Amino acid sequence: AMDSRCHTITLLYNVHRLKQLVINDDSGVSVADSIASMCRSSWRVDSSMIRLFLPFLQKANKITSFPFLSSHTTAPSSLASIFNIINTTQAIRDSSAPCYYNAKPLELSPFEDLTHASPKPLDNSVALTKLWESFSKELECIPTHDIKAHNHTLFFLLKKYTSYIPAQQEVGCFIPFFDAAKMHMAFALCAYTHKQGATASTQSLPYLLCSGDVSGIQNFIYNITSSKAAKSLKGRSFYLQIFVDAIIRQLLEELGLHQTNIIYASGGHYYLLAPN
Repeated sequence: AMDSRCHTITLLYNVHRLKQLVINDDSGVSVADSIASMCRSSWRVDSSMIRLFLPFLQKANKITSFPFLSSHTTAPSSLASIFNIINTTQAIRDSSAPCYYNAKPLELSPFEDLTHASPKPLDNSVALTKLWESFSKELECIPTHDIKAHNHTLFFLLKKYTSYIPAQQEVGCFIPFFDAAKMHMAFALCAYTHKQGATASTQSLPYLLCSGDVSGIQNFIYNITSSKAAKSLKGRSFYLQIFVDAIIRQLLEELGLHQTNIIYASGGHYYLLAPN
């Protein structure tokens, strides 16, 4: 099972990266010391443990190929829409204005902030600074008495504030910081866990892609009468989602994995990244 402390290190590592990205922090503080400063004594996470784990974080950087830039010299780029690159023809792509998202937290509101940008990326400097300030305030409110509760809350706090920030400060980057960080954390945790219990037969194969599927979905969802069909369809779709979520939660608990290890879960199908 993965140590919750390792999960904490991966999460705080990405908080450190986010801080460097947003406010261009060049204080000279090492990564290990920066992470240690955010830890509580009751968690039993010290600088030596963090330094021991750093090679796995660096390995994950190479695997995911999403190098987080520690500083930027130009205006922070906007997150590009993936629809910028999936139009059917080159002519359509050339004639269509690229679309970018404004940097903002996730919220329960209508989708209305997709903007058409000029050839130059939007300058999100002010928006990113506000995001960091709001993130920092909520970070201070996270429960610290229980390391698992802290990790769970911080994971979703990162999702809230980094889903509209590009993983790389490059024009046209359509991968959110959160998605890149999530994959990075999953690979780092799996690499560390594999190292602790690797055998000769699994030494060169540290990762497992676990897949699951619920059969009979079509018959279950669409086998309804015409009376109140829309409500029945919504209800059964929701039931299917929470059913799969319950299966995944049980698997994570049994395998000692974390929310980070869920690659995909939708439509009765899921993928988990696990150590071999």
